[in-house]
Amino acid sequence: MQMNVSKIHPGFIMVPVSLNQVQTAVHHAMERTKEIVRQFIPKKAVLNHLETNFIGTLGELAVRKWAGLSGELDQNYTDHKPDQGDMVLNAKVFDIKTEAIPSEWFQKLRSGEIKDYDPYGCRVFTEKHFHHIKKYSGGIIFCSIPIFNKEESSEGKIRESLLLNRNIMIAGFISPEEIGLKKSTWFTPQSPSGQKRKYNSKNYIFHHTELSPAGQLLLQ
Repeated sequence: MQMNVSKIHPGFIMVPVSLNQVQTAVHHAMERTKEIVRQFIPKKAVLNHLETNFIGTLGELAVRKWAGLSGELDQNYTDHKPDQGDMVLNAKVFDIKTEAIPSEWFQKLRSGEIKDYDPYGCRVFTEKHFHHIKKYSGGIIFCSIPIFNKEESSEGKIRESLLLNRNIMIAGFISPEEIGLKKSTWFTPQSPSGQKRKYNSKNYIFHHTELSPAGQLLLQ
C-alpha cells in the first residue's frame, strides 16, 4: 500500500525498507511492548503501544541502513534500563524519533508545503524527556511514516498499512544545543485565523525549515 505522491522536499530523504526489516521491526516491537511500560500515553493516541514500538524500531533500522551502519539492534529489553541512544554515528549519539502522520498531512510534509500551524506541521520533542538530551550528543533525528485516515487501530495488532509501507522519510535533525535554546510550549503556532491547538504535553517544537538536512549527518 504505497502513497501516490511524486514531490519530495529537497532536504528530506526517503529510505526504502525491506520485508526483512519489517519482520525484524515486528519482532523487536513485540519484545519492547512486552517488557517496556509505555510511560506517556497521549489522549486519543493515533497508534497503539505495539504500533508505536513498531514504527520506532523501523525508523531506527531505516536510518541505520541509510547511514551505512549495522542493522543489529539492542535486544536486551528485560533489564528495563533507559536507552543510551538509538545510533552512534561519527562518535556522536543520536535519538531517532519516528512519527505516524495521516496521509493527507504526510503528503504536505513530504512536499515541504506544510505550515507550522497545520496539524502535524512541527516535529516535537517532549519536555518530559529533556533530561535525556545530555545523552544525545549528536541530537534528535526526526522520521515520519504515513498512516491511512480510515484504518482504525486495534490493540495488540499492527495495522496493515504500516506493515505494507516500504519507506521511512527522514525530515532532518536538531542538535541538543538548538533544543536548549528553545522554549517549550503547550500550543501549536498561531494560524492566520488566530487559532492554536493544544498538545497533549509540553513540547519543544520545530518546523522542518528549522531542522538541519539529514544529509549533513554523513558530513560531520
